[in-house]
Amino acid sequence: MYRVSVTTLEKFRRFMKEVSEFDTEAALIETLQGIFQGNDKTKVGSGFHGLIEGKYNRQGNLYAAEDILFTQDQAAVAIDFRNSHPLMIPEVTIYHTYTTAFFPIQVSGRVDGIEGTKVHDHKCKFRTPPFTEYLDSVQWKVYLDALASDIFQYNIFEVKDFDALIGDGPFIVDEGVSFLAHEPMICTRYESMQQEIISLLNYFLDYVHSRGLLQYLKPAIVDH
Repeated sequence: MYRVSVTTLEKFRRFMKEVSEFDTEAALIETLQGIFQGNDKTKVGSGFHGLIEGKYNRQGNLYAAEDILFTQDQAAVAIDFRNSHPLMIPEVTIYHTYTTAFFPIQVSGRVDGIEGTKVHDHKCKFRTPPFTEYLDSVQWKVYLDALASDIFQYNIFEVKDFDALIGDGPFIVDEGVSFLAHEPMICTRYESMQQEIISLLNYFLDYVHSRGLLQYLKPAIVDH
């Protein structure tokens, strides 16, 4: 049995819908092949996730997480969020199998946090948050379906005045950059949600077959 990540499935949806100029076929194939190297923005987002999860250490007046150095004011936004959700379980891996028109396929992903019956995802955005894009995303639908949960919460942090990281590593976030926590965005389960996921998987597998990309799908995890 094959496996596809929910990130790749969402990349495919965005490519098909032409959501932005960055959602190209080349970017989708890079994701399928696992060769996307990341950039300064994804590095900042990863470091900010580390702060939320408490995976950081102090270096004088700076907070180091994932090889990124944040100022105290920048880090405080993530740490305050963490302190307001003391019972959240971070980084939960999920696997869920769907029966498609082609064959059963396993969809995998990693949830940023689970708090009771609520599923959390943390997003760093470097522009005004595109709330409609989140509503349209397949990500939260798969997570709710796989976990048999009803409520999904996007925790959105807007990064303002960011240009690029400073240094060669550890990288420094310029002190002029600020992080703003927006009101959480709530998504809820609905009746046709699972069928929409399967429909997207059918389109995805049809695309993979027609473009000769099947070899880039990973094998399912049978021991999870």
